[in-house]
Amino acid sequence: TCRDYKQILGEMLEWAVARRYISWNPARLAKLPKDRSATNPDAPSVYKESKAKESFTREQYARLVAVLTSSSDDAPRTATPSAYFIAMLNTGARPGEIDGLRWGEVDLEGRSITFDFAMKRSDGGKPIRIGATKSGNRRDLEITDLLASALRRHRVLQAERRLAAGPLWTTDPRWADLVFTSEVGTPIDPSHARRDFKKMCTAADVPQLSLYEMRHTVASLMVDADIPLREVADLLGHKDLEMVVKRYRHRTEGVVKSHVAVLGALARPWFDP
Repeated sequence: TCRDYKQILGEMLEWAVARRYISWNPARLAKLPKDRSATNPDAPSVYKESKAKESFTREQYARLVAVLTSSSDDAPRTATPSAYFIAMLNTGARPGEIDGLRWGEVDLEGRSITFDFAMKRSDGGKPIRIGATKSGNRRDLEITDLLASALRRHRVLQAERRLAAGPLWTTDPRWADLVFTSEVGTPIDPSHARRDFKKMCTAADVPQLSLYEMRHTVASLMVDADIPLREVADLLGHKDLEMVVKRYRHRTEGVVKSHVAVLGALARPWFDP
C-alpha cells in the first residue's frame, strides 16, 4: 500500500512539474518505512504479517461437499449458489476467476472449463470489469462429476431466477452470461459469499475458512495424494518463476485432469453422478 501511494503521488507531482505548477517533485526524496525501526523498538509495525493459510482435511472436505449438495429440508439455504462453492472446491480457482466465469467458458458436454478471465474490483470491492487472470495464463481443466452435476442444476436455477426477476435482471453488458450471479444478474457480492460460506461451514461442522483457503485446500489435498507438483501448478495456474520453484512447476499445455480422480473420489459413495 505504501509503495502504491508513493507511486501515485509521484506521478501526480510529475504531472504538476511538467506543467510548471511546481519546480520539482518532492516524492523523489520520500523513503518507504521499514517494517520495524532498528533504533526504536517501540515503533509500530508498518506491514502486518499475513495470516498463515489453512485448509480442510479430507474428512472436512467430504462433510462440506455433503452439505453443499444436500437436498434435505435441514440443509442451509443461501443467496449464494452452492455451485459457486463447489466450483472453488473442485478447481482450486481464485475467487475472482470464479466470479468472472462465463457460460461460454464452460463446456458441460466436453467436460471442461476454461479460466481465462477474472473479476476486477475497486478498492471498495465494487465490481468494475472482467479482465485477465492474475497470472495472465489461460488454463483448461477437466470437470469432475460433482461439478458437472452442480453446474447443470445451477444453470436451471439461474434461468428460473432470471424469469422471476423479469425487468429487474441487469442489462449491464459487462455482466452478460456470467455463470454465478446475484438474484438480479449482477456479480456475486464477496461479503455475501463469505457470510453464506460460513453458514455452510457451520452446518458441516468444519472450520470457517476463507474463500481463498478453498484454493489452498485443493492444493494441499493434491499434494497429500502425491500428485506431481507440476500437475498441481497446472491446476492452480501459477506463472511466477519464484512461486514455481518454491512450490510447484510451470504449467504444461493441454487439459489438466489429474484433480478429477482425487477430488471426485472424495464425493463417493454418497454422490452418484
